[in-house]
Amino acid sequence: MERMKINLDKLNKETHSANAYLDQKFGKQGTPTREEFSAKALSFYYGELVKKPEEKLNKKNSL
Repeated sequence: MERMKINLDKLNKETHSANAYLDQKFGKQGTPTREEFSAKALSFYYGELVKKPEEKLNKKNSL
């Protein structure tokens, strides 16, 4: 049984990257709109990282 061959050129043309989506929605990297989005995204990310240990700590203290 032969393995199916993947056409990488076709695959690259038909798939889109996250950066291509963000470029379309918020502009290219370095533009003010994209920089504002990136700052908000990082702020959300770090907020979620901090929230998880706090939730665990609050559960321990309530016992």
